[in-house]
Amino acid sequence: LEHEIRSINERFNQISSELMQLFIETSQESGSMLRKKFLEVEESREKLNRLFLISTVISILTLLLILTLISRKIINPIRSVAGVMREVRAGNIKARSPMLGNRNNEIVQFGLSFNDMLDTLEHNNQQLVEYQNELEERVSDLRRTNRKLETEIAERKKTEKALRASHEMFLMGLDSIGAAIYGADMATHEILFTNKHMIESYGRDLTGHTCWEVLGEKSEPCSHCTKKEKLLDNFTDDRVQNDVS
Repeated sequence: LEHEIRSINERFNQISSELMQLFIETSQESGSMLRKKFLEVEESREKLNRLFLISTVISILTLLLILTLISRKIINPIRSVAGVMREVRAGNIKARSPMLGNRNNEIVQFGLSFNDMLDTLEHNNQQLVEYQNELEERVSDLRRTNRKLETEIAERKKTEKALRASHEMFLMGLDSIGAAIYGADMATHEILFTNKHMIESYGRDLTGHTCWEVLGEKSEPCSHCTKKEKLLDNFTDDRVQNDVS
């Protein structure tokens, strides 16, 4: 019985040793498999990182390409138009925006329309300058004409003043004569002036009346007046005797 128990113990020890060995081998195998799996996971993670990095770089490059295209088609034309606006505001009305590209593009159409507007403004500005120059020339002509008219008016006033003074002296000379003297229009026979002696003789001023009616008491002009030989008449009646040539 002891022998059998000993044998069973030895067998149990042997089995325990084999189990321990098996556990050790299993543990080593498991550790090896885990390390292998960890390495695979690490490699996968590195691959994913590389893929993420590559995709990030590609995305950035794509974004830069898109931004470049947008800049060429939208931003650069707008900047060009803005630069032209600044030049025009500074006084350079001949500035134009070099719009290159597809004419169906709305930005290009905007730039071309802006250039057309500037062409129209420049043309209108040239016309305004021409009109201004023409107006200034006309104003200068008007000023010269005005100065000439002022000179002529001054000379005319001076002449009128001299004629008025001469006429007054003439009338004073006629008034100083002790005879009836008058002057008449040869066409209408209207009495234009009379001297003081004639007014006193007839008791009224006959200026404006027809000479042959109030003086000659006739129904028609005198024969010597119709021949238009004299402007100042030689007339004699009951009250006035005068010889004027």
